[in-house]
Amino acid sequence: WKNKYTRDTTELSAHKDPSSNTLGRKQERKSILPLPTRNYWTNITSFQRERENKKKTTERKSREEDFCHHSVLIF
Repeated sequence: WKNKYTRDTTELSAHKDPSSNTLGRKQERKSILPLPTRNYWTNITSFQRERENKKKTTERKSREEDFCHHSVLIF
């Protein structure tokens, strides 16, 4: 129990130490911030691309179905 308590206090003191903590936080924020935005945009573009691809595939399917119906009518 004593060992665990001392480890906890050292972690707390490390958190309280302003120089290391703020510096680490700033670096983290810098590294973290650009990634989600870029990810967000790529997600949006891929989502739009997927929707367009779905539209194309549905159009193609409907066209093929029309062709099949016509061929059935012809034959």
